[in-house]
Amino acid sequence: MNITNLTLKRYVLKCLKLDSYKKDYRLTMKLPVYLHYTLIGLLLSDGGLERSVSSGNVRLSVNMSFKNLPYLFHLYNLFEPYTNTDVKILDVKSGKNNKYTRDYSTSRFKTISMPQLLYYYNIFYKYNHISGSIKKNYIFGIKI
Repeated sequence: MNITNLTLKRYVLKCLKLDSYKKDYRLTMKLPVYLHYTLIGLLLSDGGLERSVSSGNVRLSVNMSFKNLPYLFHLYNLFEPYTNTDVKILDVKSGKNNKYTRDYSTSRFKTISMPQLLYYYNIFYKYNHISGSIKKNYIFGIKI
């Protein structure tokens, strides 16, 4: 579950075109300590990691209900050097075919795909042989 040299090269080349402060954050191979602990907490709760292909980088996705928007903005500000987009607010309608329908708003942000998150992906996500897919693993020993 490693990233390829080409994936890493593309990541570095994109980073070199950024503003100085974002470039400094993104080219450091480890997250700052305060983000390390924040990310662990997020992955134990509302956060998730996404990987489009097995040889690609990983991105953080945080989704919360609209009532938690102040907290989501706080998290967004912490991870902002690793984002290219703003917080998004989405209106959701669920249960169209059921007699119970629910309309609500949700908010989210996603980071860019980056190699610094691969370490966390390998800790929290495991291949499930029964379902044949990769699932977030809640019962594990964290090697920090």
